[in-house]
Amino acid sequence: MKLLSPTQHRRLNEIVGFLLLSLGLVMLLSLVSYHTQDPSFDTAASARPLNLVGYPGSYISDLLFQMFGAAALLFPFLIFLLSWKWIRSEELQAGGIKIFGAILLTLALSAALSFAPFRLFEGTIRIGYLRETPIMVMTKANGVSHDTVPYFMERFRDAYPNQLQNFAQNVLHDRPAPITIDDGMEALRIGVAATRARETGTTVSVAEVKS
Repeated sequence: MKLLSPTQHRRLNEIVGFLLLSLGLVMLLSLVSYHTQDPSFDTAASARPLNLVGYPGSYISDLLFQMFGAAALLFPFLIFLLSWKWIRSEELQAGGIKIFGAILLTLALSAALSFAPFRLFEGTIRIGYLRETPIMVMTKANGVSHDTVPYFMERFRDAYPNQLQNFAQNVLHDRPAPITIDDGMEALRIGVAATRARETGTTVSVAEVKS
């Protein structure tokens, strides 16, 4: 029996072929239904995964996409080709060379797709940014640039729960909110003034921004 080639027993080959076909379908479903917010090796989430294969699919698809990018979609089709050979009990010539070729093809495709001008998935915090969160900074010299807020998670971890608890206590005890709508409008005016100053290249006073 050669590497990857079917055996002499036709029924056994058909069983193995259909198992490989099922594996390819599961892998394909997990990849095409991948969601960045599903629980995985690098995403902590308490909600149930939206992946069609459930938890196994969310972890498998995340691992494959992290390692190979969009080239991971090649794996199910390679498995389909192998399953077809086993179902038909057709001998696979030079199995070792084909494995080596498949690895080279996957790596080459992964490298080529990394230069593509589009991305499949965006909008999540990049790995390594859990302790340093990117923010947009508007400067006169360099325009809009990126900077980081160190230890963002540690600094603001309790801010949102405290804000919600304070809101609930204000409602229960009929107390005025410490931050009013006027405070929110003032913050908005500051943002508008900064944007106008960046666009016009002149100094814009917050007082010039009307409600």
